[in-house]
Amino acid sequence: MPLLPSGITLGVGCQAIPKDLGVNWFKCPEGHFWYKRPDEKITPPPYDGTNSFLEDWVHAPVPLTTEEAMPYVYVLYRRQDDRFQWRGEWLCDFPQEGQLDAADLKVWNEWIHGEPGQSFLKKVIEICERQAELNRNCSGVAMYSSLPDVTSD
Repeated sequence: MPLLPSGITLGVGCQAIPKDLGVNWFKCPEGHFWYKRPDEKITPPPYDGTNSFLEDWVHAPVPLTTEEAMPYVYVLYRRQDDRFQWRGEWLCDFPQEGQLDAADLKVWNEWIHGEPGQSFLKKVIEICERQAELNRNCSGVAMYSSLPDVTSD
């Protein structure tokens, strides 16, 4: 994860793509995988880490190239407590005009288009491929269990 000249540390993550949905889940069309996407009409970004947001399950064709994997990857910011936070930005749309200065943009582009970023994106493709294969055998039913009541009298 690159430390930019301005002092910002950025990262990437594929938390939107569940790795193990199990047999008790919904089938996808052949060659598709499931991922979660925020419902931006109800809970629009930016997300500050203190509020929750509503997510929808959607599916898409398995990406074939690292460029095609970018829409499913979060851009993460390192916080002061050294944890990373997602503000709602996807790699395919990052950075927006004026979001990074020229020096930061140069380092970011070298990182994301260099070996570290491309290696990560290839792993994202593998995760999507694995999930698509597992989705072929899903039951079409999601199984949930209830949590114990934790309210007090």
